[in-house]
Amino acid sequence: MKNSFKLGIIGVGNMGKALLNGITASGKLKISEILIYDADIETLNLCSKKFKVKCAKDVKDIANLSSSLLIAVKPQHLKYVLEKLKGKINKNSLIISIAAGISINTLKNGLNGHNKIIRVMPNTPAMIMKGVSVFAASKDVTSKEKNFTLEILQSIGKVFFIEDEALMDAVTGLSGSGPAFIFIAMEALADGGVKMGLPRKLAVELSIQTVLGSAYLAEESKKHFGELKDMVTSPAGTTIAGIKKLEEKGFRNALIEAVEAAAMRSKELGKVNIN
Repeated sequence: MKNSFKLGIIGVGNMGKALLNGITASGKLKISEILIYDADIETLNLCSKKFKVKCAKDVKDIANLSSSLLIAVKPQHLKYVLEKLKGKINKNSLIISIAAGISINTLKNGLNGHNKIIRVMPNTPAMIMKGVSVFAASKDVTSKEKNFTLEILQSIGKVFFIEDEALMDAVTGLSGSGPAFIFIAMEALADGGVKMGLPRKLAVELSIQTVLGSAYLAEESKKHFGELKDMVTSPAGTTIAGIKKLEEKGFRNALIEAVEAAAMRSKELGKVNIN
């Protein structure tokens, strides 16, 4: 029975469930090749029933039965999981972690020197398979294992691999935390519409479609953001009046500093002692 499952998922909260949904929906793995575990028995049973996958009885069980482990728990719960995994995983097992801020070296130390580790930063649009994930790998991870990880992550959106793990904190600040910044901007746009007399429902829909359409245009046109901005900005028009106010209020700088603050917090999380 050992290593009878290709992937064991530890933690089926929002992100773990998103990955499970993407993997099963895309057919990247067979349902029979996936095993799941969560400390919350009710959540575990619900996911098992919904996705028709088998569930492990504990962390030791899932480690013993899976050739690859995806750890999808919050950083504050990681210490408990790693303690349970110590001495239970095969030296050839691949460990994939999506715990924000936790470095490969920290994971390695928490697993008694285990060398096959991949660190991933996905984001919440993964819940509708429109996310973006970035991953880095320890030197002992093979090309085959990187491709396996790539295929899994592609089931929830676009994927990028980076050689320099030090950039992962910046990734966390931008794409990991970024959706929250965009949601605030969307809410503010809708509030602005309401302030100027629009019904709330219409203002919300206009905000959503404006951001969605702008993102699609940026992706498909491949034009510089500044060039796209200039396409909307007529001389002495409405848009330049709005942009002037954004600049006065420090909108651009606020977003830059938000990404910086989130990235620095990611660095702080990486310093936590989980041994």
